[in-house]
Amino acid sequence: MELILSIALGAFIMYGVFMAKGAKRDYYTKRKAFADHFIERLKHLGYFEYADSENVKHLQKALVISFLNDEGLAFIQDKQNGLPLDFRLYEISGKELAAAGAGNYLKKLKPAFERMRVPLIQKELLFDAMQPARMIAELVVFLNKHFESAGAKERVFVIGDPENAKIIFLTKAQQSYISTVIKNGNLQPMELKAWAKWNRLI
Repeated sequence: MELILSIALGAFIMYGVFMAKGAKRDYYTKRKAFADHFIERLKHLGYFEYADSENVKHLQKALVISFLNDEGLAFIQDKQNGLPLDFRLYEISGKELAAAGAGNYLKKLKPAFERMRVPLIQKELLFDAMQPARMIAELVVFLNKHFESAGAKERVFVIGDPENAKIIFLTKAQQSYISTVIKNGNLQPMELKAWAKWNRLI
């Protein structure tokens, strides 16, 4: 009797393990299918239009992996020159702005300006002494006014906390769609006011 119970218990455990693995596999399959749909939708919205053609598949693969790992938008740089392969997503730090100056930071954005056919900013930006988050906010306001006056379709959105933030150039349609998929506020591209509220700056 004990042997029969032992066999039955073992079979029950094995069945449970099998079902758990199946459920995990089904979950991953569904997530992967949604990730692929996410990429297709980004393609339709023109997210990859500024990337070099030879880098698009690499970017898409990185985005899928980042999505499956709940890491938000993938930040992939060219190993030779350090430029983001999508020419949209750039790291930014208020401390960096304070130490190196906004003018030096704008030099990093030059490739994005060129790809998006926005005139380069000629005048030097000078910020009064302020908190790092405030410096990021002032720069985003300035950039958005510049892009608007240039008739560009993109605007600047902010991701993350002020100490380890990113800015990203997106159309409103791209930003709206991405925000419906990436719901984590620390990873979501936000308009400046929403970003400031999320980080409890206002």
